[in-house]
Amino acid sequence: MRQNENLKFLCDTALVDYRFVTITPSTGKVAYTTAGELPDAITTGDADNGCVAVHLLQDLSKSFYFESGGTIAAGNYVDVGANGVGVVHAAGKVACVAKEAAVTGSYCTGYVNSIIPLSDVGAPGAGVTADESISVGYHRTVLTVSSVLPAIAGGANLAVGKLVYTLPVGIRTVRAAYMSMALDTAGANIPADTPDVGIGITIGSGVVNVLSGTPAFENLITGQTAADCNGTATVASITNQPLIILAADAHTVYFNVADGWAAGGDAACPIAGTIILEWA
Repeated sequence: MRQNENLKFLCDTALVDYRFVTITPSTGKVAYTTAGELPDAITTGDADNGCVAVHLLQDLSKSFYFESGGTIAAGNYVDVGANGVGVVHAAGKVACVAKEAAVTGSYCTGYVNSIIPLSDVGAPGAGVTADESISVGYHRTVLTVSSVLPAIAGGANLAVGKLVYTLPVGIRTVRAAYMSMALDTAGANIPADTPDVGIGITIGSGVVNVLSGTPAFENLITGQTAADCNGTATVASITNQPLIILAADAHTVYFNVADGWAAGGDAACPIAGTIILEWA
């Protein structure tokens, strides 16, 4: 017995080649994937006598062509657009990665680099950029942070936080996290402060000098004592947690700090560094 290169399915409409489609197992039919949703396959020819040949996207050994519905750059994540064409990822679920550049109406080579089709990516916070990839079936999100903390009045205990990422909706699992983050004050008030710094799904707040009083302030990376607020990075990681985030839970990720701050504080202390999350 030999496995066919492509599979043929029934179809109700005159589908054309190189479009994303969804399979309905109960009927054995395919149709263009709804815009923004995950496809099952890509057509490899035009419909003929109510049938069409498709390439399953779970077949990671081969690349495939898809028709572009807009301008796409090499390396862009691709969503499904109207009538099964590929468009640059926006708010939909990622169907594939573009191997090359394309324009409207041209054919582009795509590939899927995961054991399962890529799903939604999250949204970085202001002053944060995100590089998204797949690592052994998990998202690997590398965040480059160049931002500032909320105002620190100084002369008292205080926790503050900065939104760095928002995970997509639904049940999520964060299995590992890493940070190399520095506070680098431009003023003369707090450079010698050694705050407690960590990562959690709730923004740091309140009259506290450590993060441990509220578990969600540091449930991704436990608070670490920074060497200073003068540019020295605090490095920490955690693996195989995992942290389960239910659909109704907060999906936000914050870099949090807490300290008994020196008098004068800092109205906008700069922060910079890298945070890495592995999640599904």
